[in-house]
Amino acid sequence: MNNIGFSAPSASSAAFAVNPASKPVVGLEDTDTKQDIFSAVEETSEISAGKPNPDSKSPISNGNSQSEQQQQQLAVIQDLANRDREVRAHEQAHASVGGKYAGAASFTYQRGPDGVSYAVGGEVSISSPTGGDPQTRLQAAEQIKRAALAPANPSAQDRRVAVQAGLTATQARTEIASLKSEERATSKSEESIDKVENTAAETADSKNTTAEQAFKNITNASDVGAVFNQLA
Repeated sequence: MNNIGFSAPSASSAAFAVNPASKPVVGLEDTDTKQDIFSAVEETSEISAGKPNPDSKSPISNGNSQSEQQQQQLAVIQDLANRDREVRAHEQAHASVGGKYAGAASFTYQRGPDGVSYAVGGEVSISSPTGGDPQTRLQAAEQIKRAALAPANPSAQDRRVAVQAGLTATQARTEIASLKSEERATSKSEESIDKVENTAAETADSKNTTAEQAFKNITNASDVGAVFNQLA
């Protein structure tokens, strides 16, 4: 079995990578986007650690700063929650359509400012048969192709996996067509042999019938000759 993997989508789209030597990944993590998401958390951490705040002298300004900090944290939490839903839905789509060829989804997590761990990346391994019956390989390739394109927004990597699965399916169809052609040729050869044998049998039967008829004619002629002899 070849291992083909689906790993977690990036923040913008899902990725579906193929690596013949290892389990590929769908939904590769976008580091730049991740840094953008968590920049607000870093800033608030610096403030809480005692970073000078020009508005600290004013109670009103300090209150506004705390409100802004809370809003930033809420925005980060919302982004993480959205990301978590996107990753899980993406991996679930791959796993559901992959069926018996798909493994369980695994995730990488990021802890939010609320202390909750959110999924920001994931992976689903896919095992594809490489030998044996071409019909089995064809069915597997078609199912893997559907699994690669199952998410709502397949990435470029997802599409590359789908193309590879399509090529595998084409090869399997070619093998199936070749086998059927050989079967038809064998069947025609057997039919030709049967026709020759039947013709030979019919010819032999015809000869036997002719010989029997000739023998009867001779016997009848002998009987007629005997009758004439008695009359004489």
